[in-house]
Amino acid sequence: MVHDMAISVASFFVRKQYISDKLYDWCVYAVERRIQKALVFIAILLIGAFTHTVGESLIFYVGFILFRKRMGGYHASSPAKCFIISVLLIQAGVKFLQPILEPYAYIWGSCFGIVVIAVVLLVRPANHPNMHMTPEEVQANWARARVTLVPLTALLTAGLFWAPSAHWAFSGLISVTMAAFMLAFAKCIGQEVKENGRQKDPEPDGQGG
Repeated sequence: MVHDMAISVASFFVRKQYISDKLYDWCVYAVERRIQKALVFIAILLIGAFTHTVGESLIFYVGFILFRKRMGGYHASSPAKCFIISVLLIQAGVKFLQPILEPYAYIWGSCFGIVVIAVVLLVRPANHPNMHMTPEEVQANWARARVTLVPLTALLTAGLFWAPSAHWAFSGLISVTMAAFMLAFAKCIGQEVKENGRQKDPEPDGQGG
């Protein structure tokens, strides 16, 4: 359904000459990702309202999306799988991981902050075949990630030590850590363009959790 909607939008843009034929596949992928993000956002709000965790859910969503926007990560093989994985990951962090680790938030949060900053500084963004990024674009994304994610993570880590913000800062740190884990997973399974320019056979479009 999501893929069909994206195809319809991309076809309309081509017919109206808003984009060239060469950008058709890219447009399908871009539209599909935006629809998926909107659906995940709505689901997170509804589940958060039902479980009384709207604030934590929103922080998880924003942290997760910010990291993935610059660094990439694992992409599921279909929009449906992407939706399910994204929602389950965020809810697992909000409802299970954070309550278990929060009594030791200072320790766990500091460790998470160090790990995320190290990942951003040392690991290149994942260049999924569907993204069609050139080496220069990957490098530019990496530079932006360092400028945005390193200060953000450092600020969240500092927030652990100020009581009014500690709970929310810990939510943010868990979210970016989970996103970093998904990046590592994508790297481990080779879900990106190879260094020599050859691509892994692309899976059906999907953003993935």
